[in-house]
Amino acid sequence: MLIFLEEVHPMQTQDLLKSPNRQKFDAVVDSSWNQKENSEVYTFIKRQLQYFNLEQELDIGQILFEGCLRGVSKIESGQDIQDPSDWLKATCFYIILEHIRITYVYSSFDWELTTGNWDQASPTHAMGTYN
Repeated sequence: MLIFLEEVHPMQTQDLLKSPNRQKFDAVVDSSWNQKENSEVYTFIKRQLQYFNLEQELDIGQILFEGCLRGVSKIESGQDIQDPSDWLKATCFYIILEHIRITYVYSSFDWELTTGNWDQASPTHAMGTYN
């Protein structure tokens, strides 16, 4: 029966195989990609990048793509996403924070380790204050 459906409507067959949760998530992702500036998720990511002054370092599409991958992975593992839009915004926010943590905190710590320059280390370093 599925073979017959694929011959007639290949796109509808793929949708039939997806869970309702995945279909809701895909709808939010599609609207975010297609409507961009009118999308709640897209404008949220753009606003966060401006807030953290990361527009030159990170691309909205890359963040949205990573959020989509995480969402699909979560749904395919059997977990449910109640509100895909809110979940995607929160996940993209955490992706931005991960970038900040990796880029700024760990890179400064690596610099301190490789140079042995502990006297000039920042007092707000992730490893705590230096006494």
